[in-house]
Amino acid sequence: MQALEGSALRAKTASGDLRSRGRLGAAEVKSASGDVALELVESLDAKVASGDVEVGRVDGEAHVDNASGDVELGEAGGSVKVRTASGDQQVRSVAEGRVDLTSASGDILVGIKQGSRVYIDARSMSGEVSSELELGDDAAGDDGPLVELQVTAMSGDVEVVRA
Repeated sequence: MQALEGSALRAKTASGDLRSRGRLGAAEVKSASGDVALELVESLDAKVASGDVEVGRVDGEAHVDNASGDVELGEAGGSVKVRTASGDQQVRSVAEGRVDLTSASGDILVGIKQGSRVYIDARSMSGEVSSELELGDDAAGDDGPLVELQVTAMSGDVEVVRA
């Protein structure tokens, strides 16, 4: 099936993979069992029971709930909220907005774009928390967009890196 560039996507699948190339508008995806792979979307709302979610770039807000699978967002242009029960999370590059990542059982990696300031509240109950970024009152300076990062892992590592 071929869609016009910028078309909105609303998809439900019981047990099949969903793949899209090119630019989509708002994407709303529900999947019981299957992987989701999207190249570029304006905004994302995904609920997946069992399967991986991979999106190259989200220009606006991204919300992903995934019970059993990994979530990877390449570049996030706005606020991000990801919840996983068992699966790793990666947000490769975020420049601004609120980033709220929670995992019961999985590692979390988030990349902060060069030039962005960041407020970090990160914790793991039984994993390691590490940051490549300088931490402290004066480390971020007053210039640049702000990323408000809230990360919680029950049993998994948390890593904050420079994108």
